[in-house]
Amino acid sequence: MPWARLSVRSGGAVHTARAPLHAPPHATTTPVLTPCPYAVHKDGSLSRITNWDKMGDVERANTMRLLCKRNRERLAVLRGEANNPSA
Repeated sequence: MPWARLSVRSGGAVHTARAPLHAPPHATTTPVLTPCPYAVHKDGSLSRITNWDKMGDVERANTMRLLCKRNRERLAVLRGEANNPSA
């Protein structure tokens, strides 16, 4: 399975991840990744913001602000960098 290296810029730091490129079995080419932000899920998987091209400028700015904050928090938890109040 082919993989793509993704770089997500968040606050000045650049986080990289790998994501699979899925193509239908009958396809002769690999799909092109569209330039849109990616969401980091709690399990570490990534997904694209699929309606990015339909958003207005204000909605994009708000989405990026919230997405970057959430992605930073989730990446910190996945790396074990989050403060553990019970410890």
